[in-house]
Amino acid sequence: MPKIIEDIRDRLIDELERMFADERCDMSLRTLARRAGIAVGTIYNYFPDKDELVKALFEREWTRTIAEAMRVLDELDGRAQREARLDAVLGIVYDKAASIARTHPGRRELFRSLDRSRKEAAVPYPFRPEGWVWVASAFAPVWARVAPAETFDAERATIVVVASLPRLLMVYADEREANINFLKQALHGVLKDESER
Repeated sequence: MPKIIEDIRDRLIDELERMFADERCDMSLRTLARRAGIAVGTIYNYFPDKDELVKALFEREWTRTIAEAMRVLDELDGRAQREARLDAVLGIVYDKAASIARTHPGRRELFRSLDRSRKEAAVPYPFRPEGWVWVASAFAPVWARVAPAETFDAERATIVVVASLPRLLMVYADEREANINFLKQALHGVLKDESER
């Protein structure tokens, strides 16, 4: 039976995040294991395959982002108008996506996996249906704080934002305010104006 080290799962994800910040780093499981101070095979005690590692990293990054959005919404304390709450949330989400976009180019390679039966690239976790379901349900409390639950479709709002961000950052990387305004316009049909209630 393999020896289970309590904090190794978090340590692996922490180290993977640090690897993304280091552009000179070789993005491989072998490098991850070496930097975490474990054997490569030990990774598989915690993550059965690379896809599970990607899933854990993705969910951790966005869970932290959601927690930050909720903290800022708590500070706004309901006194702010919906527009200010929406601006705050979109700013946090945009900044996180921009931070991810600036990480190591090998991140994309890590997020790609092979469908071993067909030897071709498989859709990575964040873009498979279960990834969309997770992120949409995780963001639902945020949207509920931005606008009343009965005035929006949380799943659609999340997909509009999360699916649009990579393209905006790729094409208009230096246009934060314009990109956030674009996202607000894209959400117009999903988040109804308070005057419509």
